[in-house]
Amino acid sequence: MNISNEAPQPTIADLAGISIQQLRYVFAIGGGSTFSEIATDLDVTQSALSQGVSRLEQLLGTELVEPDGRRRRLTSAGEQFALYAGRVLEESEKMLEAIGEHREGRSGRLRVGMVDAAALYLFDRAIADFHDANPDVEMSVVVDSSAALLERLARFRDEIAVVVSPAPGFDTIELRAETLNLYGPETPAEPASWVLYPSGSHTRELIDDGLRTAGFRPRTIIESDNPAIQRQLALLTGSWTVLPPAVAETGDEPLALIRERVSTRTFVIALRRGAEPTRLAAAFIDAIMNA
Repeated sequence: MNISNEAPQPTIADLAGISIQQLRYVFAIGGGSTFSEIATDLDVTQSALSQGVSRLEQLLGTELVEPDGRRRRLTSAGEQFALYAGRVLEESEKMLEAIGEHREGRSGRLRVGMVDAAALYLFDRAIADFHDANPDVEMSVVVDSSAALLERLARFRDEIAVVVSPAPGFDTIELRAETLNLYGPETPAEPASWVLYPSGSHTRELIDDGLRTAGFRPRTIIESDNPAIQRQLALLTGSWTVLPPAVAETGDEPLALIRERVSTRTFVIALRRGAEPTRLAAAFIDAIMNA
């Protein structure tokens, strides 16, 4: 084929007319096989192969293939084109592999919101195991109050949230219930001070209901949304507090148990209503549900 040297220089926009199949044609010709062998390997007809190369040459305004006896070989321009075609084909294979991993939940990005208890001690091992099993997943865990996490979820900043029930307006999957006990000074007396979860939080509402039922009226309240900090403050100030046993009764200085089952809270996975979790999110949900 004779291509005029006066053909206009192709632009980036012109490359939109090049197909992956045409890249495969030229790259295969560089391997030295006959058109018949190439057509067989690529599962096309020799006519389709010839026409595909011809259209490519017309688009680029230069010859890519020239006769070599009964075979065809690449011209100098064809060799340059084949070099870049090989790179594109290689990256295309990587792209397909990456998309496949993402589709199967083995890579990608996962954004999770968790209340402190879920991240600190309930599912900390499950989070670590999931990360170890999925090293290519870019995972972020935001720790905040249930209300803040549900707002993040509603604004599409996270994909799932592990919060304290209820989660009105969201689909939920129940995880587990946790008992909250009353702890205080070893010699119980009229409590002078309390360390509790912040006012307005789901957990605090449950605790207040439980304390009222038990006949307690907390005064001089120190608030913290971190149960580990609550425990330490209760120790330092001789205050009373309501905490899960997993926090209050561990370490070298466990808190003194005053009353069991002041309240119970339930942890749930919250999802945007009607939304199906991605494969990656579903895999993480399975991990913490089986923890």
